[in-house]
Amino acid sequence: MVGTLILEGQTKEMDMKIRAENLIAAVGELRVGLLAVRDLADTLLSLVEARGRITIFETGFQTWFSVHASRLP
Repeated sequence: MVGTLILEGQTKEMDMKIRAENLIAAVGELRVGLLAVRDLADTLLSLVEARGRITIFETGFQTWFSVHASRLP
């Protein structure tokens, strides 16, 4: 009976240790996933900002050209 209780206690302790290790591994994987999402968001934001600058430049050029086109020789 006493030997059984010790064995059950060790089993529970090992189960808790395995669960803790699984939790740590899951948190690590979640962290890696979140870092990947952050990198993707940074990339998309850079592309949107670059596209915005191009659009602003094109719009500015078109406005300038429409104003000054009549003055061209």
